[in-house]
Formats: sequence, C-alpha cells, structure tokens
Amino acid sequence: MLPRLRARLPRVLSLLSILALAACGGGEDGAAPVPPPPETGPRLTVDCSGPRCGAIDAHRYAGSGVGVWQYTNDTDERVEVPVSIDGIPGKDVHLSYVNQADARQKLPPLELFLRSPYVDAAASTALLRAAGPASNPAESRLPRAPHAPYDMRALPRPRVKTASGPALTRMAAAASHRVGDTKEWWVNDFSYRDDAKALRPTTLRRTFRVDGADPRTLNIWVEDAVTDAGVLTDEALDQLQQGIRSTYDRVTRIAGPIWNENPYEDIIGAGEDLNVVIVERMEVLGYVSYTDSYVRHYYPDLPRIQQSNEALAVYMHARTIYAPDDVYTDFIQNFSHELTHIVFWFYRGILGGNEYTLDSWLNETVAEAMKDLVYHPDDPAPSDTASRFRDWMIWGQRGGFNCDLRDMYPIPSPDRACYGYNTVNTLAAYLMRQHGADLFVSLLNDFSSTNSFEVLDHSIRQVGGDGFQAMLRRFGSSAALFPAAASPSGFGYPERHEGEISLIPLDGARYADTTALPNSVPLYLEPYGFFPFVRPRILGSYRETLLVPPRSSLSIVIR
Repeated sequence: MLPRLRARLPRVLSLLSILALAACGGGEDGAAPVPPPPETGPRLTVDCSGPRCGAIDAHRYAGSGVGVWQYTNDTDERVEVPVSIDGIPGKDVHLSYVNQADARQKLPPLELFLRSPYVDAAASTALLRAAGPASNPAESRLPRAPHAPYDMRALPRPRVKTASGPALTRMAAAASHRVGDTKEWWVNDFSYRDDAKALRPTTLRRTFRVDGADPRTLNIWVEDAVTDAGVLTDEALDQLQQGIRSTYDRVTRIAGPIWNENPYEDIIGAGEDLNVVIVERMEVLGYVSYTDSYVRHYYPDLPRIQQSNEALAVYMHARTIYAPDDVYTDFIQNFSHELTHIVFWFYRGILGGNEYTLDSWLNETVAEAMKDLVYHPDDPAPSDTASRFRDWMIWGQRGGFNCDLRDMYPIPSPDRACYGYNTVNTLAAYLMRQHGADLFVSLLNDFSSTNSFEVLDHSIRQVGGDGFQAMLRRFGSSAALFPAAASPSGFGYPERHEGEISLIPLDGARYADTTALPNSVPLYLEPYGFFPFVRPRILGSYRETLLVPPRSSLSIVIR
C-alpha cells in the first residue's frame, strides 16, 4: 500500500479530540452519539450510478464493480483535494487530470507508478523508469489522414437566386454519363507544391442508380494512370460498386439526402450525380472539395473557384482499394467519412451559413462517428475505430493523451505525440456508444450556437446527457481501460445496437497488452487534454492529497 504523500498530524489530533469528547457522553443515560461534523472544503463526489457503479459514497468502494469519483475545480487557483477511499481489495486506483479550459494549466509534481496487469493484478509498485518508445503506427505506411482539414469559413457566401439567374437553366438537369466516357477532374494531391492541384484524366468505369433515402446516380471514375497500371480489376470494381451502394444507403438512412434543393444561384443543384473519383499520387487517403459546389461562372476573378469541378465528388486514393493494409484503412470506411463532410457542408455551411460550419475538430469527429455507425461486425475489413483506439492508447504513453482537442495536425509524425485523427476517432467512438445516432442527428441539426463547443454541449443535453464538461471528464478517464460489458452508464465503450446499427465493443482488457501510461509528467496540461496516472495494488484504504489545477477536473476510477 502506498504511503500517504502528505502528513495530516494536526488534523488527525483534532479528529481524535472530537471523538474523545463524543465518547464522554453528556451525563445523560441513553444519549445518542454525537455525529461527526460535516465535511468542509473541497471533496470528491461519486460520478457513477446504477447497478454497475461500485462507488458507495465519496469515501467507500463496494469492493467490486466500477467505482468512479470526481472533483471539478471551477476556480482560477489550484485546489487541494484530500482523497480517502476505503474498501479497496488490492486493486489499482486510476486517476486522470482533465483540462476543461482553452488555456494550458500547470500540472503539480506527481510520483508515477506502473499499473498492475489487467487480469492478474500482481503487485507492481516499482517507480516508472524510462521505457522504450511505443511502436509507431505510422511506420511503413502511407499517411493515414483522411484529408488535411481546411477552413470552410474562407469560402464565399452563396448568392440567392434571382428570377432570371443563369444557374436556374444550367442546373435544370444533370448530364447523364455512360461507361467509357472521359473527363478531366481538378484533383489536389495535398503535397503543398505549386502544382498540387492539377487536372487528372479519368474514365467512367461504373455508373449505377441507388434508391432509398436519397435516390441518386453514382459514378465511379478511375484515373487513366491507375487503369494503365492494371491494379484495379473488373472484379475489384464490381465489389467496390457493391460496397459503395451499401454504404451510401447506410449513410443516407442516418443523415438523410447528402444534397438537396437550395436557394442559391451559384451553388450546384439537388439532382447532381455523386461522383467517386479514384486516383493515385495523393498524400491523403481521400477528401472532398467544398469549392466543387460553386459554379465557376460567378467567380471569374477567384482562381480557387475557377478550379471547381461543379459536381458532387469524393476523391479517393486507389491504394485504399488494392492495398488497404498499406494505408491503414479500407476504401469503404473512408468513403463514409467523406460523404459525411458533404452532408455537413450542405446543411450547416450552405443552408445554415458559413458561420454555422463546425470547427475542424468537431467536423472530423462527426465524420469519424459516421464511419463507426455504418460499420457492421460482419463487414470484411477490420474496424477502423478499433484500430485507431489501439493506436490512441499506444501513443498515449508518448504524450498522446495530453493533446489539445482542437489540434487536427493531419499527418502522424514520430516527433509529435499528438495525432488529431486518433483523438477525434476515439472521441466519436465514445460519444456514439454513450448516446447513439440521435447525437449525430442532433449535431447535424443543432443551430443553437456558432461555437462548436457550445453546439456539442447543447446536442449532448438534447439527447439526455450531462453536457460537454461531464463528457470530457468521463472521456478523459478512458486510459483506465473500462470493461465494455460491466461499466456504469457514461463510461467506457460498450457495444450498442439501434435497429440496423451495431457498434462493436472496445473492451479495456483487449488493449491492456499494448497500453502503457505516460512515464513522465509534462509541465502543462494542454487545453482539453488529460493526464492519466495510477496508484497500484491498493489494499484497504487509499489516501492522498492531490492538487487539482485551475479549470480542471480529477477523475478516480477503481475497476
């Protein structure tokens, strides 16, 4: 058992005096014992409920189940929080500081320990020593970012249609295409060279109609260089068509039509085909270009708009089809991610107005959420959510937990602990398993604010949650590796079933072998970041006084 880190002799003597006075009675026979005085000052509160909650009260663990306690410091000063929890039968106590603010907070000095093995909780109280770096998930693979985030608010505000606007006739009907047709597409390879965006010749290889929630024609265009290389067979394209059809149907049943009628003359119309453009030589796995929704005629002096393809289009890396292991994810899951960007751009950016577009971190979170929602356990490819969750845990030892939630640096790098897509994918996985597709739909339709944090807070409350602050605190305790099937509501990553949606469980035990806690204490807790640590193999009582930074919370988990 760990020694107390701070002596409390004066307080102990004071308590003994109180107990002695109470034991003296008052000279009356049968007098009731004097209750102890109420606690004053900062103290923990229980943060879980229900039959799976192992926290009896602020100071007692039931001995089984998952107990969770918390303290939130809403002040601008550090706060000393005395922790005293009894009834612990030799289990690890997992702790996590979570920054609830948009500014860095200085962390207090901490003694770090290794946690016990997940199943066989053998004693492990050795102080952490410098360990070898965690395996780098980016090694030997192409960049894994779906795309580089960019600012949608930089695009021009659409123009309302007039009775004589030329766009009314231009968009009367979309041109029909036949297999074998050729077309040049403006494609961005995200190399950031001067010629990064260039015309690519393609040929239409498949065209088909999809009915259902959003009836539309879908076209598959393949870059001629990819066709010439012979890497995409007819059989592969047939399978791809089937996967695209199924995924498009799943996405639109959750989100509705990806594009619809709009009141603007310089924006493409509702009846446009969806084009899937497959190319090689891209630094990202796929992307959508919001400039494609603009009609070039209206912006002769804007070079960016002059490179609009005037089409609904998703651009995908060919290697996600013929060599998915080299690019971390498969085509179909990434396709659902990109479709979601089109949906949110149309309903929030076009119809709502640029000010209602979500910040990159939340825009990517909802796209990753859709990827999770449409994935089915019977799908042939492994779950991208499960893979990224494992990577997020691995990168956590290097500092990947203590990352600004808003940091969407797109490409993983050995010299950066923070990789935004791992973080937002795991956040999306948490949100969907706790709140389901209703939260996704709420985020799509929530115009309560132009601030993305406020939108998420409001949407969580709309579906019965406790808001952003409680969500971030509970999400920030994920390194405790919650059991998927036995955690209280609000914690962990349980399986979830809603109609045709089946979210796979992310059980803590499965990730224990590759997960290690940070082996050093950073100077600062980053905005919306968190720092987990452990007190291992506590038998009986855990007592420690902890300093909670300003605008931050402390979570304690015993499982």
